[in-house]
Amino acid sequence: MRQRQNIYIALEDIDFIWDEADLEKIRELWEGGIHIRDMASYLKRKPVEVFCLLLDQSSKGMIKKRKGDLYGCLDQIKGRSENAG
Repeated sequence: MRQRQNIYIALEDIDFIWDEADLEKIRELWEGGIHIRDMASYLKRKPVEVFCLLLDQSSKGMIKKRKGDLYGCLDQIKGRSENAG
């Protein structure tokens, strides 16, 4: 292994640990067409953390391609007003 002098660790500030209940919820939100930003807000996580989980779930075949991809086809989580700022 070659010796490294300047080390950069990608995504070291990202929390990769998820509860099983969160996995089920993220799949439900994904199938429901919810925007990744709204998923993150709902789960109180960073969007990049949700993105990493979605990448993981996609690579394992747990979620499928959907209309709107990461953006989804809905801009809101059920119960949140469309006009809310």
